[in-house]
Amino acid sequence: MNSTGTINLTTNELAAGLALCGYESMASQIINSMDLAEDENEFDRFIEDIEAALRAKDYWDGSRETLLVEGLEDLLYLLVH
Repeated sequence: MNSTGTINLTTNELAAGLALCGYESMASQIINSMDLAEDENEFDRFIEDIEAALRAKDYWDGSRETLLVEGLEDLLYLLVH
């Protein structure tokens, strides 16, 4: 994650991040409203496809349970709650 403290996500990355943090219902709402995935298999593939974008932005941390860097996970938690 960059040192300026800013987080820049696309809508797809936001939905994937929510799903990775355990907020599948919210992620599904975003994905369904954008007609990105019609069934659970497409939903799972969508999440996997976003991994490359999150890695490129240094938001991916394979050593964490959610696979997201702590700052992004914390932001998503705050947004949800």
